[in-house]
Amino acid sequence: MSEDLYVVELDTRNLLSNDIDGYKESRCNPDFFQSRIRDHPRMVSHQSEVATMCGLNLKLYFIKYKTGLAHHYRRGGEADVMQLVAFQPDLLSSNNGAATFLTTNVDTGLSEHIVCGKAYVVRDEGKYPLSKGQVWGIQEMIHCVMDIYDMDPENMREGRQTLERWTTEYPTGNWEPRSGTGGVDMYSPRRAT
Repeated sequence: MSEDLYVVELDTRNLLSNDIDGYKESRCNPDFFQSRIRDHPRMVSHQSEVATMCGLNLKLYFIKYKTGLAHHYRRGGEADVMQLVAFQPDLLSSNNGAATFLTTNVDTGLSEHIVCGKAYVVRDEGKYPLSKGQVWGIQEMIHCVMDIYDMDPENMREGRQTLERWTTEYPTGNWEPRSGTGGVDMYSPRRAT
């Protein structure tokens, strides 16, 4: 019998949720994962560029609904706003904000997918388990850098440079969101149990 895969399920169905309670660590049989998730005809896999820059091989799996881009920005200290491009308004109610952030293109600050419903995160095909804190930390880094990105090319350049600086701090354990971690351990890998 082959070893179980270690998966982090993202079930945060709030547009811009950064609540760690929406992240669930689970194990699953590799055959089940392959037949029901990886090989599902509408399943998309996405390698997170930001996670790769941090030294983590984070692969996200989700059901493809529609293709489009999302631009994240803040407006004068107000709550986050996500501008959806080429999407229907009814998607806002089922959007998985955390997974959508993980598809961000580092050059533009745009998410390559709007993820609806549940998403699954694995590292190295699940053999080396990620903790939900690690996945939350990468999503928070993207969330924080969105204050800098906007559609202006100069700001995109500044956003990319800031992200590059932060991703070099991450492997040493020296990066933290401006608002703090709220007690979330975003550096320790998950213990295989």
